[in-house]
Amino acid sequence: MLKKLNNKYFLLAGIVLLTLTHMTINIGYFAWIAYTPFLVYLKRTDGFRAQVWLLLALIIGWSLVVAKNHYTADALCLCFHVFCAYCVDPFTRISSVE
Repeated sequence: MLKKLNNKYFLLAGIVLLTLTHMTINIGYFAWIAYTPFLVYLKRTDGFRAQVWLLLALIIGWSLVVAKNHYTADALCLCFHVFCAYCVDPFTRISSVE
């Protein structure tokens, strides 16, 4: 049955279990199996592209964990700082000062 599933479902299941592990009600049983879908995904795939997908899934999963544990203002502040870091040219201020 597991052989018929698409590999992306294992990444999605890993993200969901990782998020459920860090809920406020502390579902400790999920901590034992949270990373199992990621390991199954790595066992079934190979190559650099699969590792990049795993990295993206882990980033998304931990971003959800951090976003739900902090206030909304903190999450929005983080998003704004990431936007500024990637979209604003840091050399524009330096050249305009001179």
